[in-house]
Amino acid sequence: MRELDVEGHTTKAWLTQTGRKRPGRTIDQQHIFTLLRNRIYLGEISHNGQWCVGQHESIVVPGLWDGAHAFIERRKQAPREHAAKHPALLAGLLFAPDGQRMLHSFVKKKNGRQYRYYVPYLHKRRNAGPSLSPHTPDRQDVGHLPAVEIENAVLAQIHAALCAPQILIAVWRSCQQHPAGCTLIEAQVVVAMQRIGDVWAQFFPAEQQRITRLLI
Repeated sequence: MRELDVEGHTTKAWLTQTGRKRPGRTIDQQHIFTLLRNRIYLGEISHNGQWCVGQHESIVVPGLWDGAHAFIERRKQAPREHAAKHPALLAGLLFAPDGQRMLHSFVKKKNGRQYRYYVPYLHKRRNAGPSLSPHTPDRQDVGHLPAVEIENAVLAQIHAALCAPQILIAVWRSCQQHPAGCTLIEAQVVVAMQRIGDVWAQFFPAEQQRITRLLI
């Protein structure tokens, strides 16, 4: 994708029916994936939703096609496995200033340490590839934002909100209505809620994410 950009390649330019020229766009990750999935290059043609052998010659041999798609599947699987093991606290909740959904991403350094980030959707599409440095900002968006700092800032706001007087009173009243908590006094509830940060640290990441989503 970067080589195509450096060489000046873009998508096809075209003219509208009114004669207005539409310039080609920068070739991004999604466009390349569309090209890689085009079975016309295998000598096939689509008919009624099915791919059939066409009359034109293929320009890609099956072995190269299979190898490329096996690589794509491995590339897609790594983020899925990481997301399953390490659920992102703000996944699906965080958006860039221009409204773009922020995706959870990570970079593994040569020293073995792993750094997590939230990245705008379009930034990830335009800057795909393991060689991208998270410290090289894109002029068109906010780039990589440190995940730990953002998550800690959000958690601080959540914990502060849960310790607000009106919330403490509501929790105490809710406890009084529950058979197991009807003997609790207000002071016990206040102390417990003020220690919510200690309790939170004991939750599994998936549970933290579920509660955060409910609270927000």
